[in-house]
Amino acid sequence: AVDHEETIRVLSRRSRVQHSAIFNRYKDIYGRSITKDLLNHPTNDYLSALRAAIRCIKNPNLHHTKVLHNAINTVGTDEDALTCVIVTRTKKDLKTISELYLKRNNASLDQALAKETLGDYKTFLLALLGH
Repeated sequence: AVDHEETIRVLSRRSRVQHSAIFNRYKDIYGRSITKDLLNHPTNDYLSALRAAIRCIKNPNLHHTKVLHNAINTVGTDEDALTCVIVTRTKKDLKTISELYLKRNNASLDQALAKETLGDYKTFLLALLGH
């Protein structure tokens, strides 16, 4: 059984180096990554949130790329998710996220945003992306 409180404590109070060591040790012991193990429980909301948190810890820019992709490709565009990711990332992170987005989606992030957003909001997001 998973000790939820202990898991949250470890994820919230350890450094990136410590997280990396923990995830590597898990893989050494069990022969697979912790995120792959968590995929075995796709309907458990806690484990889905835990998987997302671990992915974000392991590779924040890749995680944010996926969040943007999902926000853009949902019915009605998830503007809260777009705003949260784009407004809170550094210029350097946004450059990396844009590059990852292009590689993963065969479309540029700025083109996708321009297609799915309107008016001042579109202008604002594109300005933050450097356009």
